[in-house]
Amino acid sequence: MSHILRRKTFRWLTFVLFGMVLFCCGVPTTIFFFSKNMARRSLEEKLEQLAAKGIPIDDASMAEFYHQHSSADNVDRWIGVLDTLSSKSFSEQCTKLPIVGNNSNPIPKHDEPWADQAAVEQLMSQYADTMKQLLDIAQDNGPVRYPIQFQGYNTLHPYTQNSRTAARMLHLEAILAARSGDHDREFRAINAMIGVSLSIRGEPSLVSQLVVIATHGMAIQCLQSAVSANRLSAEQLAKLRARLAPFSDINHVYSVGLMGELGSAIPAFNNPSILPSPQMTRFGKLMVESGLADRAARDYAIRMEQALEIPTDNLQNFLADCEAWESQLANGGMIDRLQVALSQQYSPALSALAAAIVRVKMMNDLATLAIATRQYEFASGELPKQLEDLQSQGIDLKQFQCVDGNLPLYLIPDNTTSTASADDKASRAILWSFNPQKMAQNPTPGLSPTPPAKVTSDPTSGEMELNWWRWDFE
Repeated sequence: MSHILRRKTFRWLTFVLFGMVLFCCGVPTTIFFFSKNMARRSLEEKLEQLAAKGIPIDDASMAEFYHQHSSADNVDRWIGVLDTLSSKSFSEQCTKLPIVGNNSNPIPKHDEPWADQAAVEQLMSQYADTMKQLLDIAQDNGPVRYPIQFQGYNTLHPYTQNSRTAARMLHLEAILAARSGDHDREFRAINAMIGVSLSIRGEPSLVSQLVVIATHGMAIQCLQSAVSANRLSAEQLAKLRARLAPFSDINHVYSVGLMGELGSAIPAFNNPSILPSPQMTRFGKLMVESGLADRAARDYAIRMEQALEIPTDNLQNFLADCEAWESQLANGGMIDRLQVALSQQYSPALSALAAAIVRVKMMNDLATLAIATRQYEFASGELPKQLEDLQSQGIDLKQFQCVDGNLPLYLIPDNTTSTASADDKASRAILWSFNPQKMAQNPTPGLSPTPPAKVTSDPTSGEMELNWWRWDFE
């Protein structure tokens, strides 16, 4: 009897212990899978909301977004030109040349001898057909639809990078044209440089948009020389002003760049092999299997959505809002901080991006005002007395405020004002603004009540960028 009782007791204890094991293992497992599924559903809901707003969330929607913001017009000709300018033979021939190669010798004034001119002219002669095609297709273009295969962070943009070379060749073309006195040729080179910048403006990628900014700066540099010396006709000025108009819309560069970052990053959260941090990569599989990667992706999507909602109409507020967004710190427990840490691996340096965008707008605004100043002169026979006179040229000065809320300044010098320009010629008028980007030569950006002095150091140095903020009218 006692033996049977002991056996029943043992069996009962076995069932209890087995039940406890099932409970201890099953409940956490159930909670684990429930939490993982909830994280996945929450992420999918957020992505559906973003997609409904037209924001790309994966490779397929990135391709569709790109298709909507670009054109296939002349794409084969663009590809042919850029392939030629990225070839090994071209690179070898450019090595010792300025702008396109490693030659950093200063380029002299247009009326002075230039030791490298013969070599540059020889290069242009060798690639005359390529340059003719480039000049033709870049006169009246918009964003070009290159054959990009979107693969998240592994997406390649070879034509974007090669566009820099095209812009540099056009920079040389503009210099040669100015030195020869061929103003029509110079106009076509400057207009084509703007065209190169516009050609990649539709690519949903921060890298691409930064190349847009860089090539736009090259065009402004050449345009400044031509406008200051009054080498362009009224018709040419009108064309260039229209071509520059899109660059004052900072919301385009900002939103397209951020949307590209978001669409590239979301797939990466569930692919541990391409996580940007080695520390994160080691725990990548665990993050994916636990659902933490999905939660981090949702946090990232929410943060990027907040960034995209930052207004861009007021430059000062825009910079402040971007800095505030970037400075947000992780709160909560260890898991929350880990999610935020993973999310921040993909977060862009928003304050630096905003500073670059503001700088481009102010530079583009100054160029537009300078063009309008020459247009006023063509229409009235004299330079304007004040910026308000440019209203007759369709200028709304409220759209041209600097980051500090001030307008650029304009001066008709008198006999007591030192107005020597870069070519040591007296200036009939001076238009100036200021570089909003802090750097060693510009530690406290601000609008000076008097025109900034001309920098006469090596043109290849960063100091020469300060000259871009003063436009002299000879």
